[in-house]
Amino acid sequence: MIIRKGCAEDLPLVYDSWVNSYRASHFGEAMNLAGISYSRFQDLLAKNILGRESTVLTVAVWDTEGEDDTYAPVVGWACTEGSVLHYVWVRTPWRGPEMGVARALLGDLGQYTTATHKTRALPNGMRQDWMRVWA
Repeated sequence: MIIRKGCAEDLPLVYDSWVNSYRASHFGEAMNLAGISYSRFQDLLAKNILGRESTVLTVAVWDTEGEDDTYAPVVGWACTEGSVLHYVWVRTPWRGPEMGVARALLGDLGQYTTATHKTRALPNGMRQDWMRVWA
């Protein structure tokens, strides 16, 4: 696995996975029932956050040959901004502590104090703050 900075070629996958990961969740369904398009809302968030100069997109590519990673498949990505963790996504087959993709993408979790999207339990010392998506 190779960790590298995200590039323009990665953005279609990042936007698609960001917008669609939780579309069928209770939260996504509740938004849609309330007349708010979950997909449109997440699309606006993703474009807002990823469009900032201070945002860092990091991707993990699976490269078994250890050579040029240009065509290696992206298996996960993380979107951070300073001490703010916005989003982490890992393809289903590569999820879990035995694979370590999310850990490799994020490095030292202690550098992040705030998360804008909560999926499961937040690590100790990290708080959720939805308002940071608009910062």
